[in-house]
Amino acid sequence: SWMNIPYAAILSFVLVFVIWSLHLVAAELENPFEGEVNDLNMHEMQLELNNWLAELSSELAQNPPRLSMTPTRALSRLDSKKRSFSELVTSEAPDRDSPTPTNESASDGSKELSACSGGLMFAEHDQTTYDVEAQRPKQHEHKHEHLQEGSQPSQPEGVAARVT
Repeated sequence: SWMNIPYAAILSFVLVFVIWSLHLVAAELENPFEGEVNDLNMHEMQLELNNWLAELSSELAQNPPRLSMTPTRALSRLDSKKRSFSELVTSEAPDRDSPTPTNESASDGSKELSACSGGLMFAEHDQTTYDVEAQRPKQHEHKHEHLQEGSQPSQPEGVAARVT
């Protein structure tokens, strides 16, 4: 008989528990705005909705932000994934007034040697920095190692060294 199977008693208990739970929850769902402690505060919800509607109708909301990139520029950037990183750096780098490392002789007779690692140039001893507030270069005094031409720099590979 079904009374000898323990699963019947367990399933009966679960079903009765679920039905009574639904019955009690349904009573609360029928009237959620009564005034009990656990009911919704409709006045506060109405004020919040009014604030959201006022923000949506404000002047700032009427002018939503737009993408600053044109579709042709986005397409060219998508196509640029086929190029190497060093090509991207040299083709898309903005023109700046700041000094950049070159392989030509400098005015003081020293040569700027640079090694590229994945298209990035690093300079360990840069004498010129820029004051952000004044937007003018400042000279810093650093003790630099001066290497003789033909000697190995002391920094790791991929780092530019100034040789006199």
